[in-house]
Amino acid sequence: MSILKKFVFVLSITFFLFTFSALSTYGETEDLRERLNKIEKTVNNLIEVIEDHVPLEAPKDFAFQKNLYLGMKDDDVRNLQIVLNFDSDTRVAQTGYGSPGNETDYFGPATKDAVKRFQEKYKDEVLDPVGMDSPNGFVGSHSRAKLNSILEEIAYYVDLLDALEDVLERIEGIEEKIDDLDKEDEKEDSDSEPFSCIRPGTITFDNPTEGVNEIASWERVDDANNGYAVEYQINGGDWESASLGVSQRNTPGTVKTTIGFTQFGSAGNTIRLRVKSRCGDDLVSSWRYSTTRTVQGVDLECNTPSPVNFSNPIKGEDYNASWPKVENAVNGYDVEYQINSDWYSDPWESLGFVSQPSGNTVNFTIPKTLFSNEGDLVSIRVKSKCSASESEWRIVPNRVVKSSGFCTTSDHYGTDGTIDGDTVFCDNNGNLWSTTVDYKMQWSDAVSYCNSISYAGKTNWKLPEWDDLRNDFGSSACGWEPYTGHLGGGSGQSSCLSFEWDKDGTFLQYWTITEQDHSSAWHILFDDGFINGGYKGNEYHVRCFHE
Repeated sequence: MSILKKFVFVLSITFFLFTFSALSTYGETEDLRERLNKIEKTVNNLIEVIEDHVPLEAPKDFAFQKNLYLGMKDDDVRNLQIVLNFDSDTRVAQTGYGSPGNETDYFGPATKDAVKRFQEKYKDEVLDPVGMDSPNGFVGSHSRAKLNSILEEIAYYVDLLDALEDVLERIEGIEEKIDDLDKEDEKEDSDSEPFSCIRPGTITFDNPTEGVNEIASWERVDDANNGYAVEYQINGGDWESASLGVSQRNTPGTVKTTIGFTQFGSAGNTIRLRVKSRCGDDLVSSWRYSTTRTVQGVDLECNTPSPVNFSNPIKGEDYNASWPKVENAVNGYDVEYQINSDWYSDPWESLGFVSQPSGNTVNFTIPKTLFSNEGDLVSIRVKSKCSASESEWRIVPNRVVKSSGFCTTSDHYGTDGTIDGDTVFCDNNGNLWSTTVDYKMQWSDAVSYCNSISYAGKTNWKLPEWDDLRNDFGSSACGWEPYTGHLGGGSGQSSCLSFEWDKDGTFLQYWTITEQDHSSAWHILFDDGFINGGYKGNEYHVRCFHE
């Protein structure tokens, strides 16, 4: 048991000894209730501090047992981000992906930077023991040991929170005992007074919603001819009337009163009511307390725009982004952008605001000044703004700015052309392909070849992913359907590819950069459209790809 939990346990025992002593000492139960309210307020304040500063979603009965590094996608990475976000010095991100409450299972650049800050902060425990002078962002044995010690610290606070919650339950139990004492007093009063004015029975009061009125009700008391007093309390604070007095109904049944939403404040507040019946000129019953209720947030189903359409832009030209209209986005949409940035953590710049359209589609013009440099990676994100809430950002990452000229309009899609004297093919998505290399090579040589060439006045060529090669050439325009189709035409030639036949009369097989395992990679056979795995030491043909 942690020291903090031991403290709370001792505090709770002392508290109950005091309370039961007080029950036998004080004659006025109202005085006892006020004392309980003060204790309850203190406990609620402690709970609020813990919930604000401790990641209660941290995994229980979990320990980091394996190394974590850039590029991993694993539940352990999500737990790593939760622990890093426990400390503002090592937080992965302030908002969006990777921020507190928005942790992901992907170990990206932002997570690596956060690990470096963590290693630097605990240098004497993580780096010094292994003779390292600077952090490397790799979560090894010493980093895991420190992370696990922080998990133990979080567990201490979770234990403390459980103990405090137990104290609140015990307070409620004592209040019930005080209610029993009040019942005995009322019975004595009813024997001597001409009235049978008792407190209202069970008070019905649902969990209120932020910004919405609430109804409280209880059974009518026949002798409560002067009505009822109603008060409320927020987060264990002082009791307030706020003119919630209720007159007596003339007919039997249930008494109801409307509680204005201004009494609830923000979502997450804890609200309590108390009611007492007022009889005759002098006789007033004891207060009757409702159960504590938590104010709920407003759910307007302010959905994220999906999908956002934004294709690869052309250098020096305005471009259009569009997305389906969100019905509840009465306040419109915010649009932001990044250029050559890490969209997990780097700052975003505003592109402006878009009002809710009358039609079904939202259109937004992106100015050509964003697309001034060929090869820039431009990312766009859109957030719908509803009357009382905002959706999450919808991100369209890394659209590559292309140069003007061939393959910039749909007229060129699916055709061959020439750039700087080199023959290129423009596929149906506006991407460029080199001609087929006229000799075969092993997989590693193919990767290096495409990464190093300068072709058609461009660098940054690459060996294609298998779905680039399959999807961009797998269309009726090229005479080939993926998997089940074949190259069209009686001669086996496709309108989209040159050199389909090898010198020995067989169809070409093309390498992709997509690996099957450490020793094999996928390649596509253009005789039947199937994708097969092949040993990386085999020699196949190559065609390079440029977005």
